Amino acid sequence: MFYILGKSEGYLSFLLETIGQLGFTTAVLVNNQTVPSQYPYQNALVELNETDEVGFAQRQAPAQLVLGAGKPKTRKKIVAHFLPQLRESDAWVNLVSANASIASTANMGKGIYIEPGVVVSAHSQLGDFVFLNRQSSVGHHTTIEPFCSIMPGTHIAGFCTIGAGTMLGMGTVVFDGVKIGRNCIIGGGSVVTRDIPEGVVAFGNPCKPVKELSADDLVV
Repeated sequence: MFYILGKSEGYLSFLLETIGQLGFTTAVLVNNQTVPSQYPYQNALVELNETDEVGFAQRQAPAQLVLGAGKPKTRKKIVAHFLPQLRESDAWVNLVSANASIASTANMGKGIYIEPGVVVSAHSQLGDFVFLNRQSSVGHHTTIEPFCSIMPGTHIAGFCTIGAGTMLGMGTVVFDGVKIGRNCIIGGGSVVTRDIPEGVVAFGNPCKPVKELSADDLVV
């Protein structure tokens, strides 16, 4: 049984679409929130049931686990929160849209979500709990470390490294061989032509750091 841990409504609507495209018909959302949803996220292909953490703890069958949020910090918090509750029979699964193109030599960790239109090139490395949003691309021999979130329309060239816990905003372009440090936020539309140090907010064309993140903002 699919269990979706956490809830971000816009993200959840796309997640259910992918689950349905892959032929799964049921899923369970583990959600402690009592606030009514502002946006529709139900999917005609997938029957979505809801439970709280008590219900999740009482599950009978092994769980196939996916994350229900897209931001790196939120994803890391969800994993840390639920980790003590998991059993040996549970498994983090990779959800890859049928409309994505993944090279046969790409290496993927666990808990990864890849949306439609994504291209992952040869010999690339995707770490655990990476999120690749729609129409983004990852070049050959590029490494994306755990808990990174790559927003729509972002293009990362070859031989790049994106450090753990980093988020690349919509429409970012990363040039060949660039290294972006851990725990960075790269503003949408940025053109990254040179290395970016860890723990900063950076944006622009060319992309430059504009401030350091506080300890509370770090993901990993």
